[in-house]
Amino acid sequence: MGVSDSSYIDTNGIKPANKFAMQQALDECIRRMGSKAEHINTTLVDGNDKFEFDGLKKPALSIIKGDDKIPEIQAASILAKVFRDKLMDSYATIYPQYGLEHHKGYGTKKHQESLQDKSQITNIHRTSYKPVKKILEHKPKLLLHVCCGPDATVPFMDLKDQYDIIAFWYDPNIHPKAEYDKRLKAFEKVCEIENIPFIE
Repeated sequence: MGVSDSSYIDTNGIKPANKFAMQQALDECIRRMGSKAEHINTTLVDGNDKFEFDGLKKPALSIIKGDDKIPEIQAASILAKVFRDKLMDSYATIYPQYGLEHHKGYGTKKHQESLQDKSQITNIHRTSYKPVKKILEHKPKLLLHVCCGPDATVPFMDLKDQYDIIAFWYDPNIHPKAEYDKRLKAFEKVCEIENIPFIE
């Protein structure tokens, strides 16, 4: 068996992670076979990725939908799924809130409903997985009262990385009306530059 964990997948991508796991499995097969490994004639890979592996005299043969056609690939697929299911059962004892023993790690509705904020993301979650990534990138909304455009620039710059800011313009004490309009226009310009939505 070969395993790529969530960190490896996030860092390198799914295809390199697949190759890494396959290389681990192949290395273990070669180690166990000893001198007989010299007689490996063909290595089969399910899919269309043209992976090149260390330790082989010939390139691996990629077969699209190999798990529909080739008994050896079918058997490998079953072994991998049984191994994965047992691994998920183990994780389910550590993280019972996600129901991993029922859906074996797939992002079901129940699993996603259990992920409401950053504190619920574990080290077995892939940060590159869209629902997890969305939570990690989520910023709380902040309604920021502003009564002077130029004075808003520093708070905008300080806060916009941590918060999804909405600027709230309100200052009925500015007189005369021409001065109010001038300050409002400056405020709107700052919001435009900083890409901050606003309410007047």
